[in-house]
Amino acid sequence: MSDLQLQVAPPDEDLFNGDGERNHCDWGETVCLETPTYVVVFNMAEGDAEAAKLCARHYALTLAKHVEVHTYSCERSVRDHFSFVGPIGNPQAL
Repeated sequence: MSDLQLQVAPPDEDLFNGDGERNHCDWGETVCLETPTYVVVFNMAEGDAEAAKLCARHYALTLAKHVEVHTYSCERSVRDHFSFVGPIGNPQAL
């Protein structure tokens, strides 16, 4: 059996803006190249927060998944999961 060696490719310039930040949706299920217009700031169990910049479709799916599916099996409230949600320029605290 041969050893597989991987090389890291340079970042695709189309996926990043001039500041080195991604300018595509942070949807984690599959690759989404849509421009993010919404942000969801998750409250993590360790007390930290993690933000995801999402396109409108994946923003709606993220909120729907938590409200319609996750809350039935979790004792924590929606506010315990999210600290801010909304348009990137004006997210609202929950």
